[in-house]
Amino acid sequence: MKNGLDWFPLNVYPDERIELIEAEFGVTGFAVVVKLLQRIYGGEGYFCKWYPDVRLLFSRACGLRPETVEEILQAAIKRGIFDEELFKEHAILTSETIQRNYFAAVARRKEAALRKDFLLIPPPGRLRS
Repeated sequence: MKNGLDWFPLNVYPDERIELIEAEFGVTGFAVVVKLLQRIYGGEGYFCKWYPDVRLLFSRACGLRPETVEEILQAAIKRGIFDEELFKEHAILTSETIQRNYFAAVARRKEAALRKDFLLIPPPGRLRS
């Protein structure tokens, strides 16, 4: 069963949190956040694991130093783009917005494998956790 998505919504007018990342890190900050969203939506669909080896490979794929990616990520967590509690507790990247978008995208699926301990919002009734 496929959990990930082939597409995800990207707002034409980013919210202030994304604008602040871009103001602080330039277009590189924006690109890293979008690449992280691609990793999340394209993988598990509503979260991705974030361990040192994952960061290293992700950084290499982006052509950036791991420290640069980590600095951008920490700013994104601080600004609420990713949930800080689940990041600290489970080393994953997710948010309520990501989960809302994911549930909307998979609304027609009969099921999706979900981890209750990773959920920030309740899934639609048809999806199991």
